[in-house]
Amino acid sequence: MYGTVTVRMKTSHYNGVVAAAILMSDIKDEIDWEAPGNSTTSIQNNVYILGIADYNNGGIASGLTDTFTEFHNYTVNWGPNNLEWLIDDKVVRSINSTAGGHGMPASPSRLQISIWPAGINASAPGTVEWAGGYIDWSNPDYLAAGDFYSIVESVTVECAALPEDAPPNAQSFVYGPNVTRGPISAPAVLITNQSTIDAALSLNAINAWTFWTGLLLGSITLVL
Repeated sequence: MYGTVTVRMKTSHYNGVVAAAILMSDIKDEIDWEAPGNSTTSIQNNVYILGIADYNNGGIASGLTDTFTEFHNYTVNWGPNNLEWLIDDKVVRSINSTAGGHGMPASPSRLQISIWPAGINASAPGTVEWAGGYIDWSNPDYLAAGDFYSIVESVTVECAALPEDAPPNAQSFVYGPNVTRGPISAPAVLITNQSTIDAALSLNAINAWTFWTGLLLGSITLVL
């Protein structure tokens, strides 16, 4: 919870196909980068607090060079009172805890990198329109390769420093009793010395993540 995350990637360029890099918590605090494939000169950012369906918090960064043919660094710089979205180290949007709405994301989150089919019959009409229309399954790229894709070159995660009152040997955040956050009640976040590393993971498995070259329709998740 809190820190700087950078995903260096090329997006898709297919109507109805959305490339995304999202921070998501178990209680649905969410920070988004999303790239509908119908535009390769812009990318969208958004934030949701505790799963509240407030659709007035989105932003668009436009005027980019081709996001499908060129790599860009998409960064989220997340703190307790400020939130920034950066592209190639340039701030394109920032908000703070006094900006109104439902507050700021404030719970342990995982990074989810995905490419997903928004332009399908099962999606709501508004979602299909937002994504650029229905997917063209006769697209020559799809017929040649058998998939739609975006490409992730690297992922960088830098954790923020713990607060001064953190316990000795602190390692993780856990959920505690409910407290009031904005208009609703949600679990408090506590700092502990409990480990969050899955003992089943091996070093080789961790190193394997560095060899990503692309994503098919699906997703990859990193737990942070």
